[in-house]
Amino acid sequence: MTPDPPANDPAQRGWLKLTLVFAAASFIETVGFGHFIAFLPLLVTDIGVPAPDVPTTVGLLSAAALLVGMPLVPFWGAWADRYSRKLIIVRSALVEAVLFGFLIFTHEVWQLFVLVPLVGLVLGNTGVMLAEITDRTPRHGLGYAISLVGTAGPLGFAVGPAFGGFL
Repeated sequence: MTPDPPANDPAQRGWLKLTLVFAAASFIETVGFGHFIAFLPLLVTDIGVPAPDVPTTVGLLSAAALLVGMPLVPFWGAWADRYSRKLIIVRSALVEAVLFGFLIFTHEVWQLFVLVPLVGLVLGNTGVMLAEITDRTPRHGLGYAISLVGTAGPLGFAVGPAFGGFL
């Protein structure tokens, strides 16, 4: 790690803003995913999955995005280092938003089994965000910045179902 930049360095002033943007993005993303997972049993029931098959279907779909996405996370990090961290982060957010938009229109269980794993294919932005924060945050704020972004995801996942309950 390099020493802290001088106080008048733009990087010194921008790290907190970047941290807040990344924390907000992570929070919003996981609110959506948490909301989706919480209401998945109702969705699969509504689209005709027989009651005895609902727990298995929900379990498979809940795991699908993460199981598909997990092996790709290191590749997203490598591609971000090679091409652009911003490109990978923005790509992830936009593609995930489009896929969640498509999920609204699902009427068959097979559509869920196609779309949910596709959500997994675009995961990987959190590691890229943390890499950018590590590079742009002065040493004295690094623990705070990483903790804030790291907390935003689980918090969003917890808030998602509650938010959906109010809708």
